[in-house]
Amino acid sequence: SVAFNSEPTDVQDNETPHSSPFRKYHQSLQTLKPFRYHFSLFFISRSHPVENASFTSFSTFTWLIPIMWGLFRNRLDMSTLTLSPSDVADISAQRLQRLWKEEVAKRGPEKASLVRVALRFLRTRLILSTAVSIFSALSSFLGPTVLVYHILNCIGDPGQSGLFSCVGLAFALCFTELSKTWLTTLEWAINLRTAVRLKGAFSSVGFQKVMSLQTQRSISNGEILNILTNDCHKVFEAVTFGCLVLSVPVVYLVCASYACYILGYTALIGVFIEVVVMFSQKLKAVAIKDGRIQTMGEILNNIKLIKMYAWEDCFEKKIKGFRKKEKEQLKLMGYIQSTNRSTTLLSATFATVLTLLIHTVIGLPLCASNAFTTFAIFNFMSYCLAIMFLSLKWIIEAGVSLKRLRGRSTSQHVMLTYSKNLVLFHCSITADGTFAYVSQQPWIFHGSVQENILMGCLLLLLHRYDRVVHACSLREDLKTLPRGDQTEIGERGLNLSGGQKQRISLARAIYSNRDIFLLDDPLSAVDAHVGKHIFEECIKKELQGKSIILVTHQLQYLEFCDDILVLEDGEVQETGNHQALMNANGRYAQLISNYQMEESKVRISHKLQYNFGTTVFSNWWLSFWLNQGDGVSSPSNTSSNATFMQDDISQNPQLHFYQLIYGMTVIITALFATIKAFVYTNVTLNASCKLHDTMYKKIIDSPMSFFDTTPSGQILNRFSKDQEDVDVEIPFHMAVFFQYSLLILYTIMNIVAVFPTLMVAVVIMGVLFILLLFTCQIKKMENISRSPWISHTTSSLQGLSTIHAYKIRDKHIEQFNYLNDINSNYCYLFSSAMCLLTFWLDFMATVMFTLVALFVVFSSNEVISPNRKALALSYSMLVNLDMEARFNSVERIEEYIKDCKSEAPRHVKEAQIPQDWPSSGGITFKDYKMRYRENTPIVLNGLDFFIHPGEKLGIVGRTGSGKSSLGVALFRLVEPAAGTILIDGVDIMSIGLQDLRSKLSVIPQDPVLFVGTVRYNLDPFNKSTDEEIWTALERSYMKGSILSLEGKLQAQVLENGENFSVGERQLICMARALLRNSKIILLDEATASTDPEMDVLIQKTIKKAFQDSTVLIIAHRINTVMNADRILVMDNGQVAELDHPDVLKQRPGSLFSSLLAASKTMKR
Repeated sequence: SVAFNSEPTDVQDNETPHSSPFRKYHQSLQTLKPFRYHFSLFFISRSHPVENASFTSFSTFTWLIPIMWGLFRNRLDMSTLTLSPSDVADISAQRLQRLWKEEVAKRGPEKASLVRVALRFLRTRLILSTAVSIFSALSSFLGPTVLVYHILNCIGDPGQSGLFSCVGLAFALCFTELSKTWLTTLEWAINLRTAVRLKGAFSSVGFQKVMSLQTQRSISNGEILNILTNDCHKVFEAVTFGCLVLSVPVVYLVCASYACYILGYTALIGVFIEVVVMFSQKLKAVAIKDGRIQTMGEILNNIKLIKMYAWEDCFEKKIKGFRKKEKEQLKLMGYIQSTNRSTTLLSATFATVLTLLIHTVIGLPLCASNAFTTFAIFNFMSYCLAIMFLSLKWIIEAGVSLKRLRGRSTSQHVMLTYSKNLVLFHCSITADGTFAYVSQQPWIFHGSVQENILMGCLLLLLHRYDRVVHACSLREDLKTLPRGDQTEIGERGLNLSGGQKQRISLARAIYSNRDIFLLDDPLSAVDAHVGKHIFEECIKKELQGKSIILVTHQLQYLEFCDDILVLEDGEVQETGNHQALMNANGRYAQLISNYQMEESKVRISHKLQYNFGTTVFSNWWLSFWLNQGDGVSSPSNTSSNATFMQDDISQNPQLHFYQLIYGMTVIITALFATIKAFVYTNVTLNASCKLHDTMYKKIIDSPMSFFDTTPSGQILNRFSKDQEDVDVEIPFHMAVFFQYSLLILYTIMNIVAVFPTLMVAVVIMGVLFILLLFTCQIKKMENISRSPWISHTTSSLQGLSTIHAYKIRDKHIEQFNYLNDINSNYCYLFSSAMCLLTFWLDFMATVMFTLVALFVVFSSNEVISPNRKALALSYSMLVNLDMEARFNSVERIEEYIKDCKSEAPRHVKEAQIPQDWPSSGGITFKDYKMRYRENTPIVLNGLDFFIHPGEKLGIVGRTGSGKSSLGVALFRLVEPAAGTILIDGVDIMSIGLQDLRSKLSVIPQDPVLFVGTVRYNLDPFNKSTDEEIWTALERSYMKGSILSLEGKLQAQVLENGENFSVGERQLICMARALLRNSKIILLDEATASTDPEMDVLIQKTIKKAFQDSTVLIIAHRINTVMNADRILVMDNGQVAELDHPDVLKQRPGSLFSSLLAASKTMKR
């Protein structure tokens, strides 16, 4: 019921609700038991340790010790580290969605607030956490202010207070400090689980909304990844620290009131200074630039084309442009944060100095106990302000993130038509049956061949599976793969040919055994022989009795279709069967006539500290000044020590001298703080930028084998969350670490100087830092676990249309939640480990503080002056300590910088290259052998042949025969295993890669467009004039389409070119090649996505525009290469045949003639 689910609940999903309204808190109430005995060992039990934790264990994080012990002994089973069932993303997401629906129903979609929903989600735990936070803050206040004040008065006049009272105060001080430590840890324990739940809920809901989009045109991959990584992390931090915003003001008012009670009305000066410092903080949330992440995504997805076009410099310039703008924002934010941090941490010094100066200037009495207590109060107030600022920072950033999430979740398209990603208006579509969909650009995800075919199906029906493999002509391909159908396919199928990817996509559809099959031109990526086999064995036989909608440019198959729809400009021109449409003598008949005419011609037919020095000096000077008393009683006279603490320093004859020195410390401190802010920010930012640029350079220069074997999600993780840690988190925490390290060092030196015996406690505290080794290990696991769900997200976005067609959205959401829960668990364990470390450090600090208090009470004032005791006692309160663990991000970036092996250099100085090279375009393969990676099969084996200058060479062969590998070899995307290639007599292995690739052009099988303008996609280096660009567009038959766009050449191209059809993208790629005007051009299935008529026109353009160039045409349509000077037939990575097409046609038993036969018009 709604009442049962309307509060945060620890009840698992399968529990039966109880009639009692408190039943939902059953699991939480179990945690309130002081001690719980759970006999099943952690390493055997599958439940999370926190589930069986007692209140003592839960509130001190000692339930984590078995995990730390397991890590220490290296016996921890990683599979046991599963998130508690009460905290999983699925349950949290369901509750968040229900609360959102209630909000929308109550206030309407426009006024509904995601922030209000989040507060409802947190309500019970937020109230509890705030209450604990207030008690924790009050405990923190009582020790260093009230009790220390009474102890100082006690040691100042020991005759008035008995020893028993002083010892009682010391132990009361110990109790309040222990209470503070325990309550603070309890607060984190509550907040962390709440944060994990809300983070998981937002991540899951965000992914669900993305998966509900019918197209990805409204949001880029970079934006989505930014929301699911950075934004959800900010929500996590906001929940962890958020309650402090409610508790700190209460404690701050108590501090202000007590300061006025101790010092008088002049204490309001310090209070006012603290408030001014607080409200002068410029809280600014700077969003990570989506543009850089989006561009990195484009680079990783299209790295092959970028390398082939030698566009690394262009994209490096683009990334640097984004990074430059981002750096300016980061620099401004760094100045603001560093200044804020300095003023916040030094506000106690400013407040104390100015307050005591004014207090003494106006002649008010001031004794040492009042002065040191005031200093302690202002120190505590400064601490309150620091955490207040930190909390506000996270809350504001989380607010920005929630706005982004809400804005993106509500921008959804209406509906997806079945064959194209278009929105329907004024109509409806009805269908009776389930759908299977084969997209024109096949979607392949990271996994084995078999997993890609089954796509989530738990049941493997061997008989059906074997039939599908045969029908899709995959048997021979599986034999060539290292592990057959268990071979791991790289992300986006990088280690497969275009035809193999298409046939695996087709096999997926056939195996699904649906009622209706939507086949979007699946035959364009395969050769004629395989195409014929697929049509006969797959479409006609395996799918017999099924409803099939076949989109195709292969006109020879149309006569076997029951009904034909002729589409032109988005409208149905004709409909009917083959014979009826031929008799109608309309547009269809014209297409067939042109097709047959072309067939008759070729006889065939057919795709970052100085300020603490001054702070320390100001405190020492205050102690020295107070030690001089009224200037009458001699501090060296031990008999006066008993009343020395009550001496009025404002009566000292040299008061003005002491005031001047004390006041100067404020100016000097402020000066050094300002200098530090600018210097520190510039140094850290320059370091982070250098890391970013070096990592980018290393990755972009890596060979294709690196991209084939490294998930793009892992690389994007380095450039998104890891880089944000290096840019923002590490400088922030490192500054605090350095400042507090210096403060703690001085504090320990001060305490040990007064009480040398306490050095033993300092050594024991140092041993606790060993725990950092294990927290770092958990942090590393958290970082590693982030990459798989980023990869899963990226892959899912690329296959949205296929996922919707197969109705497997829920499976992808389930997998996302599973991967997200793994990451959330490590995130929770890391944060818990940091809290465990902090708890024990605070405990040891409390022990040290208690020892200092006892030494102060028991030591004689004749041995140690009361002021030195007061100084030691005040500073012992400051010994309280995620720094090293956060350097994991730096380590992970360093891994790429050190481990990525670069491909050959872009330029070789020693290489002797003629200025006009290549002048003619002759290509020679000499005993050339190639494999894609070490320990993989040879794909090109002993190639020996010569391509004449200016020759038009057609390259054909079965899918997977090595046709596209020739292009890989020519562009040196992979270095040879043996042999070499000469171009106009120059060994391409002896020159730089950019010198080689910039002289070649390619029109790829998968057309690639980048986010930007049409002009940018055609001429990224701005080398051509508008007139030249329009000429290239006209030659590629795209001028009319571009002229019709708003902005024309400046019209925006969406991610992946989604606002253009596949055929239009291919034609734009053609225009791009025409502009380069290279001497050697590779057409890799350049016209596979165009209709036959357009193919003929493009062939004419190629013949005319590239008449002086050497053109290598890889094709499946035989008519595409029939006018070539020679035909190269590839088979199993070797040259099977090489001759003029007419000669090969007439050669009996030739492979070319069999391909010809397969492409001829089929008979029933």
